Amino acid sequence: MMESITAETEVGAEFAGPQHTFEPVRMLTFSGGPIDAPGWPAKNLHTDVEKATEAGLPAPIASGIQYEGHLVELLVQLFGDAWFREGVLQAKYPRTVVAGDTVQPMARVTGRSAEAGRVAFDLEVWCQRAGDEKVLVGSARCAVPVDA
Repeated sequence: MMESITAETEVGAEFAGPQHTFEPVRMLTFSGGPIDAPGWPAKNLHTDVEKATEAGLPAPIASGIQYEGHLVELLVQLFGDAWFREGVLQAKYPRTVVAGDTVQPMARVTGRSAEAGRVAFDLEVWCQRAGDEKVLVGSARCAVPVDA
């Protein structure tokens, strides 16, 4: 089980979630619309080579929200239920992810402050592809009780 963030976690602490390889079938299921829809999957830059080419892409790309979900999974593991009550995430997608890419969510504590029986944490967050190339970058903030 992954370590959680507690009131004693120090600035500079780093956390890594599990790696996820993006398989074409998962990309289709995520971005192809309702599976029982006529003509499934919907043709878009996430599911169709021709649409991706029209958009200037080399291949269909994974939806950024798909790998953002892996980052949120990491944040839930780090903060537990507190993430659902008050977690804040800001994210950008500087690079695309294509089928076959392996992506790993990461977080680093960049700040902490005491707040009425809680400790609030600021984090730098990202998802990286092999070779440490960042495909999602952002920040997150959440607090934990002092007794956690």
